[in-house]
Amino acid sequence: MRVFNGLLYFAAKTDAGQKIWRAQISSGGLGTPEVYFDFAAAYPTNIPLAITFSSDGVLFIGTDSPDGLVIVEPDKSYSVPYKSYKASFGTGLGIFAWGIADDLYCSTSNGILLKFMIRGKKSAPYYGGTL
Repeated sequence: MRVFNGLLYFAAKTDAGQKIWRAQISSGGLGTPEVYFDFAAAYPTNIPLAITFSSDGVLFIGTDSPDGLVIVEPDKSYSVPYKSYKASFGTGLGIFAWGIADDLYCSTSNGILLKFMIRGKKSAPYYGGTL
């Protein structure tokens, strides 16, 4: 789960497969969830393990697919720029944390800490925190 721009984003499995959903946060609770990214359409046999956002609204998804890190742009196009490093990903990428610059840290399923240099991107603010 991740909060970004007043919306709660989360991964969930439905009868139609894995999807990234979002719901508006208000003082009365959460609004009706809507599909933000159809993960199952791109990866029908895999699952999202972690999500985070950069400050400009780019969604980063850690997965159990050989591609590892899936990057979803605000227009919902996606890319997998680090798939050539799949030997380092183990059986999945989970638990993201942004560094103080443009570094995105991620743990692998086999306990390795990876650092991705995401040029020109910084973390979106964390809910309840300051950067």
